[in-house]
Amino acid sequence: MSRYYPVKAYAICANDRPWANCLDSPCLIDKNDPSKATCTCAIAKNQHPYVIVTSKYSKSTCATGIISSATVQGSERISNFIQEQKLIPPFTIKVLNSPSP
Repeated sequence: MSRYYPVKAYAICANDRPWANCLDSPCLIDKNDPSKATCTCAIAKNQHPYVIVTSKYSKSTCATGIISSATVQGSERISNFIQEQKLIPPFTIKVLNSPSP
């Protein structure tokens, strides 16, 4: 199953671009490269603002391709839950941009 992993930085996107909602989606591990997997994800659209996990922001960050993502609210909720479990040390998540209309 696809799982959320805490991120250190993301950009917030507020457009109608479709994105892949992969949380808890079934995945198949690549037999030739176990560090990779293919997941069957639902396409989400018009659910914004959403996050793009990245270490750098540019104008194309929120406009190019379909990427695995989550809503800002969902991402924050999961991050808070994981931090409450005290299994992973908490860190500050950096937002790389301001939401665009």
